[in-house]
Amino acid sequence: MEDSKLKVVSKELVVTDDLIIPGTTQIDLTKILEKAMEVSGLHDNYLQNQLNVKFIQENHTWVITQYEIRILKEAELNATLEIDTRLIEVNRFFCTRRYSVVSDGQLLYEVFAKFAAIDMEKRRIVRINPAPLETEDIIDSSYTIEFSKIKAFTNVANEEDIRVGIDESDIDENLHVNNLVYLRWAYRTIPSNISENYKMKRIEVKYEKEILPQDTVAICNQADLEESKQTQQVIINESNNKIASVINIEWEK
Repeated sequence: MEDSKLKVVSKELVVTDDLIIPGTTQIDLTKILEKAMEVSGLHDNYLQNQLNVKFIQENHTWVITQYEIRILKEAELNATLEIDTRLIEVNRFFCTRRYSVVSDGQLLYEVFAKFAAIDMEKRRIVRINPAPLETEDIIDSSYTIEFSKIKAFTNVANEEDIRVGIDESDIDENLHVNNLVYLRWAYRTIPSNISENYKMKRIEVKYEKEILPQDTVAICNQADLEESKQTQQVIINESNNKIASVINIEWEK
């Protein structure tokens, strides 16, 4: 549970059939990200309860603004994964976590996620206090990440784009669509000729605006497998004509 002063927290996950994307042999990474978010919660509780380190207020909550997943090797069925997290950067507005997903000592996935603290009553970003973390030497600065400046190829949904419905289970405790649902939606829109012939190498997700239960959603797709080896899904909230999220996926044969 603990790695010297860096306060690393981990949890195990066994790869079962329900972690596989239907129709493929690939792991549904949203299931791994769900577990990673659980580990984040354990880490926050550890910092607060064991070390008395608290750097956001009671009425504030964490939301992900951007993350990157690096797929080094696919996990195998029945493998036991160990997922750990550590803070690698904290400033007045954002904190960044690194997650490693390891099986039998081999790093399979590496995830970097940027979080903001949100006042849910005012639904806006608030400042955080990094001083307690710096004092306790909790930030592991040996890892760095520079997130891509992701630009959407469109901000307008057309008739041929895919509409998705919002299920009750898609809504989280913050009363908006859970961030991981966006990636699940993106999975659904990937053409079968891509998912069946290519493997995901890297995923980048940038969140722009929240989606509420009553909103309507369209997903616009673009693929460039000849040059950039990328697909992009732009998730548009048609209720306010705003981009909710942009998802870039890099593929390899």
